[in-house]
Amino acid sequence: MRRAFAEADAVLGRPLGFVLDLCHVYELDRTMALADRLLDAFGDRLEEIHVSGYAGYHDPLCVTMQEPVVAAVPAGYPIVIESVFDERSQVQAELDWVRSRLAG
Repeated sequence: MRRAFAEADAVLGRPLGFVLDLCHVYELDRTMALADRLLDAFGDRLEEIHVSGYAGYHDPLCVTMQEPVVAAVPAGYPIVIESVFDERSQVQAELDWVRSRLAG
């Protein structure tokens, strides 16, 4: 993987960053240890974090209650909530749920 980054860096003329999508990490590894390994290996390239629940597709965390997804968010990076909602009223509930987990 480091070689792929180095090759991309050479083509772009600058370091290639990456987005860590914690929903997909959770899909592959419910312990979230994979997130730690990715951050250890490539954290210097991290640009932003994407979060959502996973019960099949970018489900609201306020519905799935998958706290390990938010617990894996490292401090100091922009976060994009990618959850898909059935109702507009879920948007504020999702924001409140994620904020409460990040604060505490």
